[in-house]
Amino acid sequence: MSAAQDEPKPQVTAPVPEANATADSKGVAGTALPDPVEHPPEVSAGPAVSTDQDDGRASPSQSAEVTPSRSETPSPVPRPWVGAILRLVVLVTALAAAAAAVWAWRQSASHPSTDAAEISAPVTGISAIVPGLVIEVAVSESARVAAGDLLFRIDPEPYQLELDQARAALAAAESELRQGEGNLALQQSNADVANSQIERATANLELAQQTLNRLEPLLAQGYVTAQEVDAARTALRDATVTLAQSQSHAQGTDAFVGTLDTRRAQVDVARASVALAERNLRSTEVRAPTDGVLAGMTLTAGEFVVSGVTLFSLIDDSHWRVSALFRETDLPNIRIGDRARVFLLAAPDLMIEGVVGGIGWGVRSSEEAQLLGLPLVASKLDWVRAARRFPVEIELEHPPEGLVRLGASVSVRIIGPEEGAVGESGTGQ
Repeated sequence: MSAAQDEPKPQVTAPVPEANATADSKGVAGTALPDPVEHPPEVSAGPAVSTDQDDGRASPSQSAEVTPSRSETPSPVPRPWVGAILRLVVLVTALAAAAAAVWAWRQSASHPSTDAAEISAPVTGISAIVPGLVIEVAVSESARVAAGDLLFRIDPEPYQLELDQARAALAAAESELRQGEGNLALQQSNADVANSQIERATANLELAQQTLNRLEPLLAQGYVTAQEVDAARTALRDATVTLAQSQSHAQGTDAFVGTLDTRRAQVDVARASVALAERNLRSTEVRAPTDGVLAGMTLTAGEFVVSGVTLFSLIDDSHWRVSALFRETDLPNIRIGDRARVFLLAAPDLMIEGVVGGIGWGVRSSEEAQLLGLPLVASKLDWVRAARRFPVEIELEHPPEGLVRLGASVSVRIIGPEEGAVGESGTGQ
């Protein structure tokens, strides 16, 4: 091994950079300087370092080229007034937030609001009065109709036949009544005669009874003969038979008058049957009961409909209202007649004016049931007592056409009686 290889190689030491005093003296007041960060020296690639064999140190001329790290900066000078400003800003912000929370709470208490609300309107279920086969449908889904417009038609032929039959029965009953009324005068005369005969027969019977009562005691004394007594007894029997005949004749006359009353009742029944048949025939044409818009219209010609079954709905779009659910804690601040503002979910920037028209007086939970008239108490423990919600009806004033729909989601805010409507249109920003 050569002597050059046995000698140890000298260690290269990078010079320690001095603090940059000039940068500190020229620093800007109030600007926090970053903490000094030490970086390892960067050794640039260069020629190999030659060593001095006499003292074993690298010669200055042949030392390795070293790139010094960036200058270290001193710690910033503490400034106490900056912290005071920060604490003041935090305090002001907290006070403003608290004031805003108190204001929002007072507004919420005096002007209750809710998002649990939807648009409602009077809805009429359209159904057939009489069953039958649908032969014509005159309207379509979402069609606007007026009161009296034809909606659909049922086959009228069976009901026309029923009407013809009822009219024939009425004609027969009226004919029988006329015949009975024609004999009424004769029967009435016979009844008068029968009543007279009854009176006369009654008088004869009483006289015959009195005569017999007088003669029978005299027969034992010999003042009258047995023949006279027998004649009195015969007269009594004849008077009794005559009275019975007169009464029977009078009863026959009364029975005829009763039969005539029955015929009159039969005529009334026949007339009612005709009226019912005419109504059923008219009911084969189903017409709109009010103005409105059709919804759920799926009826087609050829279907058989049953009476009383709802086929589609008619929405009365001239009377829109909102059904809103308010917490029971909000009800003391709501009065009938209070002004309200309604915001549609479909148009949140549009405000609709309304008036509270009604407040619900009772609700039922899903756990309640009517079992022998006793309340059902659920066996559970609620740690959180949530406020129940009650329905509040709000009548809308001048709702925007085309935006208000049945079941649309809205939010409601009660303003109270002290604030009026925004404008004649009932809407505003």
